[in-house]
Amino acid sequence: MKKLYPFLIVLALANVSVAQNLHGFLNEKGEEVIPASFEQVGKFKGMLAPVKKGKWGFINKKGEFIIEPQFTKASDFVYDFSKVEKEGDNANPKYVHVNGRLHETNLDTFFFESGLKKVIINNKVGWTDKAGQPKIPAIYDGGTAFKKNRLALFYKNEKWGIVNADGKVIVDENFGYLPNALDVLSGKSIGPRSGFFSVCDAAKHYYIFDSTGKSSLVKEVNYIDENFTPNGFSYFEKNALYGVINTKGELVVPANLKSKPFFDTDYFYTKDEKKIYFYNYQNPTVLHHELMIPEKNNYLFFENGVGVITEFKMGKNVHSLIDVNGNKITKKYYNYIENSQNGSGMYAFVPLQNDVKITETVSSYTPPQTTTSSLSTTPNTSSYNAPKTTTSNGIQVSTYALDIFSE
Repeated sequence: MKKLYPFLIVLALANVSVAQNLHGFLNEKGEEVIPASFEQVGKFKGMLAPVKKGKWGFINKKGEFIIEPQFTKASDFVYDFSKVEKEGDNANPKYVHVNGRLHETNLDTFFFESGLKKVIINNKVGWTDKAGQPKIPAIYDGGTAFKKNRLALFYKNEKWGIVNADGKVIVDENFGYLPNALDVLSGKSIGPRSGFFSVCDAAKHYYIFDSTGKSSLVKEVNYIDENFTPNGFSYFEKNALYGVINTKGELVVPANLKSKPFFDTDYFYTKDEKKIYFYNYQNPTVLHHELMIPEKNNYLFFENGVGVITEFKMGKNVHSLIDVNGNKITKKYYNYIENSQNGSGMYAFVPLQNDVKITETVSSYTPPQTTTSSLSTTPNTSSYNAPKTTTSNGIQVSTYALDIFSE
């Protein structure tokens, strides 16, 4: 099949440039639950993570091999699947599911999260049930797999639309919708967490849809991020300022934030080069507290109330975990801690050659102060741009490309 919308999903894998830099995993309490014994590691998804010990295999959160090392390559999980290869067999990639099963088939043939499978009949795309019975006719020029929220993209007459698992067209191809392709195929763009998503039409009007096709028009905004959180929040942009919107289209925080907000479990926050500003969901227009951050922490962000910070000590950069109040979580410093845990609560780490204990109970950050300041008083901030590659004390992150949309 001809590629209609070719692009790459870039999958991060950790490369080790120094042999003694072995990797292990911390939990959100800062405990070394899996000792540093692996040459390379990927990220946990569900209960599994790819790790290299001679060759690549897959472990659970106890550090036990669920799939023994046997692969020359293994990617992080995308779509709940990790692409793996064996030596001499790179023309026939296989896929490991987060449930630990190895699939020796084309990626699109086992997406049954909504009970449907994408099929190609006479160069047209449709979807069948597990028994192979047609559920959505093969009338589209292209399409994606259904996710757990029962939504998929289709491509027809060189235009994009959205269909649900009942075959109902939620967003017609003539609507003028152009999805963010990278986000869509990495499972982010059509409401995988909340069932809601934003759509912009050809006239630059923004709508919020649910999976049944019900929509609401949001007036006088320049942009709404497509991804709503599980508790129903996203951000919008208006006149180069940011605010917070809910799934009903209500602007719960007006457009007076000067940087894009990030959403965590108990707080959403904005930041500049020196501080992070926290707001809770119960009183979102009032600044809850702020946290001073050291230099070189432009990429500091929180997941489930835990953040990875970098500090210059002993003549080198060291890493540790903190909570949203700046309290140290880890008992010692590390050569490297992966700053994204994929929602799993597991952080890959590389120890220092000589353990350096953390003696302070609270970091050197300025203690957070509760204040009633309005959001409009937030200082000028800069947008967050996650790095594509990272190098820290000899630990490098590289990429392993996979064109999922091609046939």
